[in-house]
Amino acid sequence: MKEWYRSSHSAYLRTILRLFGWPSANRAGAYLAQNAWLLTRHGDATPALQLCVLKLIERQASTPAERTNLAYLTDHVLLARGEPQMYGTQVTVDDLRGLASPRTLRDPENVDARRRAVGLGPLADYLRGFEPGHR
Repeated sequence: MKEWYRSSHSAYLRTILRLFGWPSANRAGAYLAQNAWLLTRHGDATPALQLCVLKLIERQASTPAERTNLAYLTDHVLLARGEPQMYGTQVTVDDLRGLASPRTLRDPENVDARRRAVGLGPLADYLRGFEPGHR
Protein backbone atom coordinates (compact mmCIF):
# COMPACT_ATOMS: atom_id res chain seq x y z
CA MET A 1 0.00 0.00 0.00
CA LYS A 2 1.30 3.45 -0.83
CA GLU A 3 2.57 5.51 2.12
CA TRP A 4 0.36 8.51 1.29
CA TYR A 5 -2.66 6.22 1.37
CA ARG A 6 -1.78 4.90 4.81
CA SER A 7 -0.99 8.33 6.19
CA SER A 8 -4.33 9.70 4.95
CA HIS A 9 -6.12 6.89 6.82
CA SER A 10 -4.23 7.72 10.00
CA ALA A 11 -4.94 11.43 9.57
CA TYR A 12 -8.63 10.69 9.07
CA LEU A 13 -8.72 8.49 12.18
CA ARG A 14 -6.92 11.15 14.24
CA THR A 15 -9.51 13.70 13.14
CA ILE A 16 -12.37 11.41 14.15
CA LEU A 17 -10.77 10.79 17.54
CA ARG A 18 -10.11 14.48 18.12
CA LEU A 19 -13.64 15.55 17.19
CA PHE A 20 -15.74 12.70 18.55
CA GLY A 21 -13.60 10.35 20.62
CA TRP A 22 -13.55 6.61 19.99
CA PRO A 23 -16.61 5.58 17.93
CA SER A 24 -17.61 2.65 20.13
CA ALA A 25 -20.46 0.47 18.90
CA ASN A 26 -22.84 1.72 21.58
CA ARG A 27 -22.21 5.35 20.56
CA ALA A 28 -21.60 5.25 16.81
CA GLY A 29 -22.85 1.85 15.67
CA ALA A 30 -21.11 -1.42 14.96
CA TYR A 31 -20.23 -0.57 11.34
CA LEU A 32 -18.32 2.61 12.19
CA ALA A 33 -16.67 1.03 15.23
CA GLN A 34 -15.44 -1.93 13.16
CA ASN A 35 -14.11 0.28 10.36
CA ALA A 36 -12.31 2.57 12.80
CA TRP A 37 -10.75 -0.51 14.39
CA LEU A 38 -9.64 -1.78 10.96
CA LEU A 39 -7.98 1.56 10.18
CA THR A 40 -6.19 1.30 13.51
CA ARG A 41 -5.18 -2.34 13.16
CA HIS A 42 -3.62 -1.76 9.75
CA GLY A 43 -1.93 1.50 10.74
CA ASP A 44 1.46 -0.01 11.51
CA ALA A 45 3.17 3.22 10.42
CA THR A 46 1.58 4.95 13.43
CA PRO A 47 2.23 2.77 16.50
CA ALA A 48 1.51 5.68 18.87
CA LEU A 49 -1.96 5.99 17.36
CA GLN A 50 -2.50 2.23 17.75
CA LEU A 51 -1.54 2.45 21.42
CA CYS A 52 -3.86 5.44 21.94
CA VAL A 53 -6.78 3.58 20.35
CA LEU A 54 -5.98 0.48 22.39
CA LYS A 55 -6.31 2.51 25.60
CA LEU A 56 -9.60 4.01 24.38
CA ILE A 57 -11.05 0.61 23.49
CA GLU A 58 -9.97 -0.82 26.86
CA ARG A 59 -12.20 1.78 28.52
CA GLN A 60 -15.11 1.57 26.10
CA ALA A 61 -15.41 -1.98 24.77
CA SER A 62 -19.18 -2.33 24.88
CA THR A 63 -19.91 -5.32 22.66
CA PRO A 64 -18.51 -8.83 22.18
CA ALA A 65 -17.02 -7.75 18.83
CA GLU A 66 -15.20 -4.85 20.48
CA ARG A 67 -13.79 -7.14 23.18
CA THR A 68 -12.51 -9.45 20.44
CA ASN A 69 -11.02 -6.51 18.55
CA LEU A 70 -9.38 -5.42 21.79
CA ALA A 71 -7.64 -8.81 22.03
CA TYR A 72 -6.32 -8.63 18.46
CA LEU A 73 -5.08 -5.06 18.85
CA THR A 74 -3.54 -5.81 22.24
CA ASP A 75 -1.51 -8.68 20.78
CA HIS A 76 -0.51 -6.61 17.77
CA VAL A 77 0.70 -3.67 19.89
CA LEU A 78 2.55 -5.92 22.36
CA LEU A 79 4.42 -7.78 19.62
CA ALA A 80 5.33 -4.53 17.87
CA ARG A 81 6.88 -3.39 21.17
CA GLY A 82 8.87 -6.63 21.46
CA GLU A 83 6.69 -8.03 24.23
CA PRO A 84 4.85 -11.38 24.31
CA GLN A 85 1.21 -11.37 23.28
CA MET A 86 -1.66 -12.14 25.65
CA TYR A 87 -4.29 -13.88 23.50
CA GLY A 88 -2.35 -15.76 20.81
CA THR A 89 -4.07 -13.98 17.92
CA GLN A 90 -0.84 -13.44 15.98
CA VAL A 91 0.52 -16.67 14.54
CA THR A 92 3.19 -18.08 12.28
CA VAL A 93 2.68 -21.05 9.99
CA ASP A 94 5.39 -23.62 9.32
CA ASP A 95 5.43 -23.77 5.51
CA LEU A 96 6.78 -27.31 5.41
CA ARG A 97 4.39 -28.92 7.88
CA GLY A 98 1.48 -26.49 7.59
CA LEU A 99 1.21 -26.16 11.37
CA ALA A 100 0.36 -22.85 12.99
CA SER A 101 1.72 -21.68 16.31
CA PRO A 102 1.29 -18.44 18.24
CA ARG A 103 4.10 -15.95 18.10
CA THR A 104 5.69 -15.25 21.49
CA LEU A 105 3.02 -15.83 24.12
CA ARG A 106 2.84 -14.64 27.73
CA ASP A 107 1.64 -17.18 30.30
CA PRO A 108 0.57 -19.90 27.83
CA GLU A 109 -1.04 -22.02 30.56
CA ASN A 110 -3.77 -19.40 31.04
CA VAL A 111 -4.24 -18.23 27.46
CA ASP A 112 -7.56 -20.04 26.97
CA ALA A 113 -9.04 -18.35 30.04
CA ARG A 114 -7.96 -14.94 28.71
CA ARG A 115 -9.36 -15.80 25.27
CA ARG A 116 -12.66 -16.92 26.78
CA ALA A 117 -12.95 -13.62 28.69
CA VAL A 118 -12.90 -11.65 25.41
CA GLY A 119 -15.14 -14.02 23.46
CA LEU A 120 -12.48 -16.02 21.63
CA GLY A 121 -12.51 -19.80 21.37
CA PRO A 122 -9.70 -22.11 22.50
CA LEU A 123 -6.27 -21.41 21.04
CA ALA A 124 -5.94 -24.94 19.64
CA ASP A 125 -9.13 -24.48 17.59
CA TYR A 126 -7.94 -21.10 16.33
CA LEU A 127 -4.57 -22.53 15.27
CA ARG A 128 -6.23 -25.42 13.41
CA GLY A 129 -8.02 -22.83 11.29
CA PHE A 130 -4.67 -21.88 9.71
CA GLU A 131 -3.82 -25.41 8.63
CA PRO A 132 -4.28 -26.52 5.01
CA GLY A 133 -7.84 -27.63 4.36
CA HIS A 134 -9.26 -25.34 7.06
CA ARG A 135 -8.84 -21.98 5.36
